[in-house]
Amino acid sequence: MNDPHADIATLVERDYHDALGRHHHMSDAVMIRLIAALAGARGADRAPAPLPRGGRCFLPDWQRGWGIAAQLYGLRSPRNWGIGDFTDLQRLIELAAVAGADFVGVNPLHACYAADPARISPYSPSSREFINVLYLDPLAMTGYAESGAARAVVASRSFQALLAQQRANATVAYAEIAAAKQSIFRVIFDTFEHRIRAAPRDEAVRDFAAFVKNRGKPLRCFAAYQALSSLAGFGPDWMSWPAEFRYPAGPAATEFAEHHARELRYHTFLQWQADRQLGACAAAALRGGMRIGLYLDLALGCAPDSAEGWAGQDEIVPDFHVGAPPDDWNANGQDWGLFAYNPEVMLRAGCETYRRIVAANMIHAGAVRIDHVLGLNRLFLVPAGGRPVDGAYLRMPFDALGAAIAAESTARNCVVVGEDLGTVPPDLPPRLAATGILSCRLLIFMRQSGRYLAPTDYPPEALVALTTHDLPTWRGFWEGRDLELKYALGIRPADIARDQALTVRASEREAIRAAFAHAGLDTAADAALAVAAHRFLAQTPSRLALVQLEDLAQEVDQVNLPGASAGAYPSFARKLGRDLDTVFADPTANAILAAMRAERSRPSPR
Repeated sequence: MNDPHADIATLVERDYHDALGRHHHMSDAVMIRLIAALAGARGADRAPAPLPRGGRCFLPDWQRGWGIAAQLYGLRSPRNWGIGDFTDLQRLIELAAVAGADFVGVNPLHACYAADPARISPYSPSSREFINVLYLDPLAMTGYAESGAARAVVASRSFQALLAQQRANATVAYAEIAAAKQSIFRVIFDTFEHRIRAAPRDEAVRDFAAFVKNRGKPLRCFAAYQALSSLAGFGPDWMSWPAEFRYPAGPAATEFAEHHARELRYHTFLQWQADRQLGACAAAALRGGMRIGLYLDLALGCAPDSAEGWAGQDEIVPDFHVGAPPDDWNANGQDWGLFAYNPEVMLRAGCETYRRIVAANMIHAGAVRIDHVLGLNRLFLVPAGGRPVDGAYLRMPFDALGAAIAAESTARNCVVVGEDLGTVPPDLPPRLAATGILSCRLLIFMRQSGRYLAPTDYPPEALVALTTHDLPTWRGFWEGRDLELKYALGIRPADIARDQALTVRASEREAIRAAFAHAGLDTAADAALAVAAHRFLAQTPSRLALVQLEDLAQEVDQVNLPGASAGAYPSFARKLGRDLDTVFADPTANAILAAMRAERSRPSPR
């Protein structure tokens, strides 16, 4: 008798070699569990939809641009509320444009949890289709200027003292800032509700109505999740809600949305405001003459208990999380706690959900980075409650997903960059290239046989940078700060001694010095090396080069320390040590910017 799950089993690569060369085989028990999860998808019986096919992503007719990447939440200014906001982003865009940059990149701006502001990772959001409203500048919101009540609260001595304390903090106090902003959001919304009733033909009222209509059912579903999750006894995990509310199309959730239309309208109002303020940032980039503008980051996924998980529960693989196998940076592997979409259900739906998410992130972007682009080809799944080493790869429909991305990219003239770091199968790079997705190259990894590659050895169709948010800053790498932190927190593998790791890092530093010297760059003093490193990157033929704002600010500690608990390290909460204008006035920062400007205005070395 034929196995009805035989076709599903072909999607699973239960044998693989990790980045350390070790062979792994998924156990029969976990294999059976995964096949059952794939076969039990409720969306598998839907009528098939047309699949996107073929196409290449948009690429500009020029070659060597550059930009600056920042963590928006970490921007300091004398006017924000203790977290970087869209007005700060506009200021960064203005400064970067004057410096000659073609784009400004930011961390994922995805919506987080209204009912749990402590869940702060931008790479594990509640929804990738909508925006984190904590980035709103309340004083720039529609309705603030005419709301005497809101202005009175903000002007009060106690509120100003709260804001001063939040600005002074070294890290973002998300819960306190969320409470402060939400209190003002509510008052502003009350004012706008009055405008809706009193002046239905008002331009802003009509713009709000058009936004709600354009974003349609997904926005309504997201607003319903935000509203339900904020009820007493509910919380952000929809899987623990009363059973009748766990399905968004069910009678209870539908009735709730109808009877609480004002509460849903509040959450859609915040999304509209976030969209408008982000759009103002894109307009500022255009005014500044940037060739790309905003470079936004699309996270790999969301947790199962998220708004996206609630809306898409028929399409996901239950009881498994996306993660990573063992590698040089984490010998135990990783469980990222994200859900995976079921590839067969995605195909039957014509990749509609994924395409819509991609499109939403391209509305105001001139470029989009796809985090862990390897996931278009295969995802490493870890059994919930199990160890990463027990996982295996699930094949994903690359052709259809790549075609969906290409269709949105060409429709919007949006460049696509794929973060292709990690365990990369040999067939993936040519497939990405054929789709027009740029690859990523990091200087600290670009070596062969102990030698760091020359600028001319870098690929043209790539984005190049020194490091990323998950890795040490340039200064942290050079000083070995990341190694000290990892050993102090027990993150490094036990079979590599601290002294040995520091010795290896010392040899890496010498090899980098040698590569810089070979390229004719100044290596006489450590202080000059940051400038040399960026000039080295700028000399590559790669299409895009990226400067991290943390490196302009000469920060030593990295943004995120994978593997560290929230209490051990303030991942995704660290602020820059100085405000933007001070950073851009710094002599070293200006030397780096001048190097980028000078080298990137020259013809490509190829």
